[in-house]
Amino acid sequence: MDNNCIQGKQRYDRFINSIFLLLFLIVPLSRAGINIIAPILLIAWLLKKLKFRKAPQEKMGYLEIVRWVGFLGLVVLLSLINAQNLAAAFKNIVDEYVILALIFIISLDVIKSKEQLRKLFWIGLVAFLIVVGVGFYQYFGLGYKRIDSTFSVATQTGVYFVGTVLLNLAFLFFRKTSSRLTLIGSSLLLFVNLACLIMTGTRAAWLGFFAGTFFLLVLAIKNNKLISHKQLIIVFVIVVLAAVLFDLGWVIERLASVTDLSNSSNQQRIKMLLGGLEMLKDHPLTGVGIGQFPLVYENYLLPGAGVYTHIHCFYLHLVVELGLIGFLVFFTLVYKVLKTGIIMSAQQSGEKSWFYYGVLGVLVGIGVCNLFDWTFLNLQVGSFTLILVAVWLNEIKPKSV
Repeated sequence: MDNNCIQGKQRYDRFINSIFLLLFLIVPLSRAGINIIAPILLIAWLLKKLKFRKAPQEKMGYLEIVRWVGFLGLVVLLSLINAQNLAAAFKNIVDEYVILALIFIISLDVIKSKEQLRKLFWIGLVAFLIVVGVGFYQYFGLGYKRIDSTFSVATQTGVYFVGTVLLNLAFLFFRKTSSRLTLIGSSLLLFVNLACLIMTGTRAAWLGFFAGTFFLLVLAIKNNKLISHKQLIIVFVIVVLAAVLFDLGWVIERLASVTDLSNSSNQQRIKMLLGGLEMLKDHPLTGVGIGQFPLVYENYLLPGAGVYTHIHCFYLHLVVELGLIGFLVFFTLVYKVLKTGIIMSAQQSGEKSWFYYGVLGVLVGIGVCNLFDWTFLNLQVGSFTLILVAVWLNEIKPKSV
């Protein structure tokens, strides 16, 4: 390329990087903000790809992953075969597939340097502190029993804090530092993380936190990452301090209710699961259609069941709406992402970063959360998770890839 083309490409890169950083900042703060910024980012990204399509730097990476994202789009369209309301279906295609898929693909493509990763870290921290500030104001200033902060409902907020608290734990467990300031700062962040996680009152998020923490401890033992007694004592003290701020009786009661079959919320969830299984039995291959569950569920209501917009289990909701074909394609995509990340990490020499372990812990935690809800399909939660995965892949990518 001549100098003019190089300068033009650099201007596009700077603009796209700025918009992408703004998107990462806004993801946990505003769903409407995502809907405004994502199309601007998409247009700029497509224009650059078209204008500089012959430049070797613009060659798309992670082709196998992108291919399976496309296959998932095909099975989403295939699910329209049984759709009762095409308008609702197309709305959900945009909300639950198109925007999330484009954010993921663009994230994989635009993150190319350690400097970008460093900026993303600090911007993510700023967004986190804003979410924490709003949450603390709601709880201590407005008297909310369960905070939702900058999200729509407390369950979404809980899943977000599962992600941030597990990254925080991985930082404490796996990042070796002698800096007292770093240790104090990360410990304070863990304290506010846990406090906010408790304030959401989200049982699924608490279970996801326990699962993710256990997974990180197993990784530490398996990979000979010795966790010092000092680190464990610090984490234990922080957990205790965060817990004593709140009504422990309420927390214990919420946790105990998970196994209480007489609990009205649990009864509704069981009825939804049974109704969903009947729907899957009638539409096994292509499902009832994306966005069609609330319409079809009325025909499968058990006595005493209420009408809901989704099954409180992402995986069953996915297979009910997209069928077994869609379910298989989705989990193949997940497998391809994890396999790619693990293989690339194995190609590198030296220690794996705390972030590598942290994201694996986050995926376990959020995966467990979604056994009991469908929060991944929320635009803010889904975007946060997918950008985090894209950052993870690019952070561990060898220079030759």
